[in-house]
Formats: sequence, C-alpha cells, structure tokens
Amino acid sequence: SAAQPLKFGLMEAVDYAKTKSPSARVIKFTYQSASWQYVVSKSVNFPNISIGGNLPGLNRSINSITQNDGTVLYLQQSLASSRVGLNIEQNILPTGGSIFISSGLGRIDLFGDQKSNYWQSQPVIIGISQPLFKFNRMKWSRRQDILRYNSAGRQRLEAIEDLSMRVTNAWFELYMAQLQLSNAALNVQFNDTLFKISKGRFDLGKIAETDLLQMEFALLNAQNMMEQTRLDLGRAEEQLKNILGIDKSTKIELSAPPGIIPMLIDTAEAVRQALDNRSDIEQMKIRKNDAIMNMKESSLNRFFQADLNANFGLNQTATDIRDAYKNPLNSQNFNVGFNIPVASFGRNRGNYLAAKNNYDAVVADMENNINSLMLDVKTAALQVKQLEKSVQLSQRAFEIAEKRYDLSRNRFLVGKIDMTNLTIAQNEKDNSLLSYLNNLQNYWVAYFRLRRLTLFDFEKMSKIN
Repeated sequence: SAAQPLKFGLMEAVDYAKTKSPSARVIKFTYQSASWQYVVSKSVNFPNISIGGNLPGLNRSINSITQNDGTVLYLQQSLASSRVGLNIEQNILPTGGSIFISSGLGRIDLFGDQKSNYWQSQPVIIGISQPLFKFNRMKWSRRQDILRYNSAGRQRLEAIEDLSMRVTNAWFELYMAQLQLSNAALNVQFNDTLFKISKGRFDLGKIAETDLLQMEFALLNAQNMMEQTRLDLGRAEEQLKNILGIDKSTKIELSAPPGIIPMLIDTAEAVRQALDNRSDIEQMKIRKNDAIMNMKESSLNRFFQADLNANFGLNQTATDIRDAYKNPLNSQNFNVGFNIPVASFGRNRGNYLAAKNNYDAVVADMENNINSLMLDVKTAALQVKQLEKSVQLSQRAFEIAEKRYDLSRNRFLVGKIDMTNLTIAQNEKDNSLLSYLNNLQNYWVAYFRLRRLTLFDFEKMSKIN
C-alpha cells in the first residue's frame, strides 16, 4: 500500500496542506503560543494564591540591643528563625490597585547561656495598595492583550490562506508540467511520423529537400522540448511535495483542475469584511492603543501623584504555639507616599508633547494604511471577476485552436497544406492550452487571495472561521 500514489485534486491538496503540512504545524504552534500568552494575561483578573516562607536559618553576629533604660549595648547573638505564610492577592483592574489577605506564623530560637524560643502569629492581615492620580497601566495592558489575541487568531487564518495560495501555485505548476510532458511526447510521436512520411515523399521526388529538413528540424525541436519538460516536471513535483510535507519517494497523481466558481462579489461588501476581519486592523488598534498609553502616562507624570498603602490585622507572640493565638492584638499600618514635580526643566512637558505627536502620527498612518487596504481589496475583488471572464474566453480559444490543429493535421497528411501552416496550428494549440491553464491558475490564486484579504468566503457568504 505504501507504493500506491497519492491522488490530489486542487482542493484535496489545499485541505491536505492545511492539516498535515509542515507549514500547518508552524501556524498551529504559533497560534497556540499566542493563546497561552493570552491565558497568562487573563490571569490578572483572578486572585493569586501563594504559600511562602523560609526554613530555619542560623544567624550568629554582634547586634545592637536596646536595654530597658533606653541604652544600647552591642551583644553577640546566636539565633535561628523560620516563617511560613499564606497570601491571597487580588488586582483591582479598574483602579490599578490591589487588595490582599494573609496569615502567617514565625518562630525564633535563641542559643547561648539562656536558651529560649518565641512564636509570633499573624492570624489575619488585610491590606490594600492603591495608586492615586497615576496612569493605570494594568487596565490598558489588558486591552493590549485582548487586541493581540484577536490579531493572533486572524493572523492564523490569513496564514492558512497564504498557504492555500502557495499550494495552488505549486499544484498548477506540476499539473501544467505533466500536461506539457504528455503533449511533448505526442508531438514527438507525431513529428516522427511526419518525418518518415516526408522522407518517403522526398525519395519519390514529391517534396524538396528543404521541406524534409524542416520536418527533421521540427522533430528535433519536439524531442528537445520533451527533455526540457521532463526536467520541469521533476522540479515542480519536488516543490509540491516539499510544501505538502510528502516523502520524495511517494508518487503523486493529479486530477483535472476545478473550473471557476460562480460568485457574486460586491466590492463594497469585500471592503467592509476586510475592515471587520483583517489582522492589520487589529495591529493598527494595538499601535494606537500603545500611543494612547504613552500619551496618558506622560501627561499624568506632569502632576501630583501618590500611593496609598494600608493594612489591618491581628498578631500575638508567646513562648508556646497555642498561646500565640490567644487574645491577639491589633496591628495597623497606613501611609501615603506622594510626588509633586517642581522643576523638570521641560523634560516632563517634552515627553508629553513627543507622545502626543507620536499619537497624531499613528492616527494619520492608520488612515493612510486603511485607504491602501481598501484599494487592495477592491482590486482583488475586481481581479477575480476579470479572471473569471478570462478563463471562459481562453477555454473557448483552446477548443477552437485544438479543432483547427486536428483539421490542419489531417489536411497535411493528404498534402493539402505545407509544414509551415501545420507548425503554426500546432503552436497555437499549445499556446492556447498554456494560456487557459495560466488564467485558471491565476483565477484560483486570486480566489484565495481575496479570501486572505477579507477573511470572508464569498462562495458560502460567511466569515472564515
């Protein structure tokens, strides 16, 4: 079964690449990385619970000890201390502050002539930390994370459509190479037959030597073309296998290419879908949001700022662990740190003006990029419509050229036309076939390009998910 060739139509090759190719794995893991980064950023909305402390540690040194009468003596101390605590912290996203609740227990062992030990308990401590009149980077960073995650999802879809275009080009290159090799083999066979007939006519004196030489020249050209197309076929096959991630020893068979898909493509709808779905729009929003962050932060840095920290709790100490939790005493802490800019010699104002001008530049660049995006989408939508007509016309032209060649070949065999007219008919047939296939290739590349630019399926009239 391993020797059986893989059969691919265009859509089968595209679907295979989307799920099993090396590029598909890169797209998948890149998106999963962005997803986990979003999970990490989303954790700011949830409490952070931790248990920490330190194992018994030895401290032996000369320390300053305050006596009962207020004097200070330097005495040698040797002690071991340890502590364990539970802490629960919750960020307050709208204000940029945080609240916490904790509980802990510690022990100190004194060594020396008078050995003793002490327990210190903190059954509960509740506290809050709140910036005042400061930039809330936590809230704005959360917005950035959401935009980045949305952009990553759309970049994944765009990467898949980019892969579809690569597969389409490679598939048609191989299909045309196979077709050209088959056509070249037929041309060699037919020109060989014509050369033999012409040689017989020359021996009978019915044609001139120049006509015989022309037939031999046509046969040599056909043989040379067959060798060239065989090389092109090998290169095209390896290229498609590399994109699909197929082993080089595996044989590939291609079915006939699909025809055009009748679609109603409205350019205004294409533009609207692009503005709603493109990752470029999300990237513009990220840049704009980042510029707003810098502008707001530099603006607030010019004025009064403060930090409020407060906590309330219970604590107690005793030589016995059970007594350390009896009749706990109150513990409070409250402070407000502030900062008032007095003179920065233009630094704060300069930072704000630089950030504001950067914001204005980002907005102007967004408008320019959106206009360019709209033009690209309109052009892509019109190109699909134009190529649809080109495929139909070139297909009909090939049918005519093929019929004309069959008639010319039959007339040549009975001696009614010369080799020049037959060569012209053969070249027209070959060129019209390549023209038809090139237009069909360009149509399908344009089809996937329009999907990539809009992330919208105009065949099903639905967003690409």
